[in-house]
Amino acid sequence: MELRDTGKAIIRSAPVSDMSEVSKVAAAVWGEEHGIMAEYTHGSTTRDQLGNGVLQVNLEPPEAAVLAHTEMTYLDYFPTYIAFYVKVPAPVGGKTIVTDNLAVTRALSEGGRYLALGDKLRLLGVEFSRHLSCELVPRKEGTQLQSPDPLQYKTWQDTFSTSDRDVAEQSLADSGAGTLSWLESGGAVWRSTRPAFSCYPVSDEVVGEIFMSQLFAMHCAGNSLVGSVHEADVKSLADAGLLPYHSRWGDGSEFSSEEMAAFNELHQTSYSEELELVSGDMVVLDNFRWCHGRSPYEGNRELFVAMSRPVGRTTAYTPAGV
Repeated sequence: MELRDTGKAIIRSAPVSDMSEVSKVAAAVWGEEHGIMAEYTHGSTTRDQLGNGVLQVNLEPPEAAVLAHTEMTYLDYFPTYIAFYVKVPAPVGGKTIVTDNLAVTRALSEGGRYLALGDKLRLLGVEFSRHLSCELVPRKEGTQLQSPDPLQYKTWQDTFSTSDRDVAEQSLADSGAGTLSWLESGGAVWRSTRPAFSCYPVSDEVVGEIFMSQLFAMHCAGNSLVGSVHEADVKSLADAGLLPYHSRWGDGSEFSSEEMAAFNELHQTSYSEELELVSGDMVVLDNFRWCHGRSPYEGNRELFVAMSRPVGRTTAYTPAGV
């Protein structure tokens, strides 16, 4: 009931005795008809697959914030629900932060200072680019997690679950999720243009629209993986597609600093809340309704994630570049 009414449900002391049960408990909350995402294919972040649809949360550097984003909306197929189970909360920081997409959509649609931004999002959509390296980057040394080099963040082999270029290209062709450009290094640049809005059931009788995008979290200004890259080099690397990921307007133009400031207000300030989760808690989110992210942290932090079976995007606004 809580998940249906608010799009968010927190289960205190969730009945999880083994990590493989995380997806089972989550599916019982969101409904077995939505299934479980078995494999994190085409995903943009580093996640260790633990089996039974259970993944480790992203392995980005703990000192960097993971900015608010709606899971996998750089694609046209994404989970309806996502669940996070807390095994070990960080002793300092590491809070899960969620942002109300419905409130953001109203701000972009109902007049006022964000209306022009919303109109532009509907018209142009968002271009995403990702640099996928070729050489595998070890993420573990013994039991100590290692932060990958920003420009060697994720490989195309890992992203597409294959070492065959033809299979990777066919995977994108089948899904309509953009194009690959191969680099002399053996890596690739993946570019795609996606709508910024999706259809969403406002009630049993009415279907409206909702803003769903990872443009803020995947933009180089907020990119958690470019801290070692000199600011003067960021634009040239973005133009070449060599940042781990980047976002632009769907026509290829850059977001202005004023536009990024507006997205920061919408995603990180005005409509966000911090969840108080302790060991054993699980939060289940409607992925259409809520963005999620986390604050920087210190010490050990272990969270596990499960997602429902992906569904296809429907939208009333299809940008020209899609």
